[in-house]
Amino acid sequence: MTTCNRVYAINVDFLNDKEAFAYWYDKMPSYRKEKIDSYRPDDGKRLSLGAGIILYKGCSNEGIKPDAVSFLENGKPYIDNKGGNSFEFNLSHSGSVAVGAFSDKKVGIDVEEIKAFKENLINYVFSPKEIDYVRANSRNSQEENSLFTSLWTMKESIMKFVGKGLAMDPKKIFIDQEQERIYYGDSEMTDTYITKYSIDGYAVSVCSECKQFSEAIIFI
Repeated sequence: MTTCNRVYAINVDFLNDKEAFAYWYDKMPSYRKEKIDSYRPDDGKRLSLGAGIILYKGCSNEGIKPDAVSFLENGKPYIDNKGGNSFEFNLSHSGSVAVGAFSDKKVGIDVEEIKAFKENLINYVFSPKEIDYVRANSRNSQEENSLFTSLWTMKESIMKFVGKGLAMDPKKIFIDQEQERIYYGDSEMTDTYITKYSIDGYAVSVCSECKQFSEAIIFI
């Protein structure tokens, strides 16, 4: 059986309710509870639990137990399906939103609340060509913030897709949006594609081997 590519999202504001938080917390496997507990601010706990709910729902939809999650040496999670079909996932959260991507192939996802980037950060993570592209396609600061945030989610999704995180230099990742090509340094990353989504106030990107990962986000 082939797993259909799916993207889930959840707004965690409902977890402000203590009973709702407790209900879902009790359903989490021990490693997720430890991760939730490691956050000191309550908003971090809600986001981590929201990511856990997405994993719980995604696994349930595929007939897989949520406690089947294992981790590679680089920390990238995957589903150990005990000889069944391969199943990979990736999670992200920001602001009040958590997202997850599920596939039968390697996948990376990132969500970011749209924000203003300071000039020193822009020059640190984006190439001159990318900066020129964003500013040439922005009519005002709001559009510029949206494009820079979207571009950052693309880079983050690539780093998570590869499984190296910030061990990859984000400035060396060049996304040619006009030609729909991705480069790392001087090398093109073939068979690697970005699918962009939008949630009100947020940018979402998925990196995968599929030219179009999924048509729409499934909201929980």
